[in-house]
Formats: sequence, structure tokens, C-alpha cells
Amino acid sequence: MDMDNSAVFLAASILMGLGFIVVGITIIVLNNLFAKYWKPVEWSLIPEAIRNYTYTQPRFDDQHEIEPKIPPVMDKAPNEKLAKK
Repeated sequence: MDMDNSAVFLAASILMGLGFIVVGITIIVLNNLFAKYWKPVEWSLIPEAIRNYTYTQPRFDDQHEIEPKIPPVMDKAPNEKLAKK
């Protein structure tokens, strides 16, 4: 391959790449303009399941959370210390 063929191949490769980029952007813009009629296209290299995943630490119960709760009991007679005052 001589220099002329190499230069033409390089220029054609660059122009083809730019053409694909322009066509892709045009499709996305037109789709977003008409999004009223269908869902817009969202292109991403990261899958949606990974994008929406949030890691949460596992939560362990403390001993006081495991023990049963004892409801408070109200005395019917007034407290002696309060009655003396």
C-alpha cells in the first residue's frame, strides 16, 4: 500500500466514524423530540440493573432488640414520697 492509498483510507475511516456519530446523535435528538409518543432511547454502557443498585450494609439486631418488651405497669396507689409533700 503506497502513501496515497494510506491517506485516502485514513481520511475515509475518520469521515465514516464522524458520519456514524452524526447519525446516532440525529436519531437520539429526533427520538427525544417525539418522546410524547414513545419512550426516549437511553444509551449507556452500564446496564440499568447495575446503575440502580445501591449496596447496603447488613443490619444485625442488638440484644436489647431481641428481648421481649415489658409494658409499663402503673400503680393504682400514689407514690409515698409524692404523697408526703
